[in-house]
Amino acid sequence: MAPTVGVNQRGAARARFLRWVPWVAGVALLALFLALGHWQLQRADEKRALLAAFEAAAGERYQPLDLSADPLETLRFQAVVVSGHYLREQQFLLDNQVREGRIGYRVITPLVHSGSGRAVLIERGWIPRSPERGMLPDVSEGLSADPVSIRGHVYVPFGEGYRLGAMDDAATWPRVIQYLDFEAMGERLQRDVVPLTVRLDPDQPSGYLRDWRPVLPMGPERHLAYAVQWFGLALALVIIALVLTRRRRFHEYGR
Repeated sequence: MAPTVGVNQRGAARARFLRWVPWVAGVALLALFLALGHWQLQRADEKRALLAAFEAAAGERYQPLDLSADPLETLRFQAVVVSGHYLREQQFLLDNQVREGRIGYRVITPLVHSGSGRAVLIERGWIPRSPERGMLPDVSEGLSADPVSIRGHVYVPFGEGYRLGAMDDAATWPRVIQYLDFEAMGERLQRDVVPLTVRLDPDQPSGYLRDWRPVLPMGPERHLAYAVQWFGLALALVIIALVLTRRRRFHEYGR
């Protein structure tokens, strides 16, 4: 009889364990869904703050670009004046930039900062791509090599983003690049490149089509939608738990 009792006890213990496993897993999932929903709400608030900062920058007074700022993210969207001289013969064309259904380039021209000697990348606007893939636009035309002072707004990228393959695959100028890589661009220029860009104001000369807006990986509305999904999953989990509990009690107590 003793072996039978031992087997029964182990079976009962195993049954109790298996009964509690789904509930423990459910509580863990509930905590995870709530945490993810809360995180998405926080991200939505951060994006709203960034958009508000962009709108506020439109009315700011222009100040000399402060390269000593730490971290440089504090300069994001700031209205600045930058003095120096353009490197006309060493420019970048950021590829696959779509505007009104047309594919083109974003012209990025290094400017040697007069105060530090470092290269500041000036985004001069959008230009369409030629139907002939190998024919590059002449972006040095009308661009002075003399000292200039330009006005624009600082853009600091939000992380590195998705990258596939090398930044560029040619050694000729202007270089067609697939993404911004400040370190690699510095190597191409053989200069120290400041890890930000200055987007040339629309009223400034020597530019192309310019309609700057914040390029966010995900807007606040998308974050809110994801938050609703996570909270919806949490609510569904609670409803399922209540239904299962009611059914269990009905079977156990016959009501």
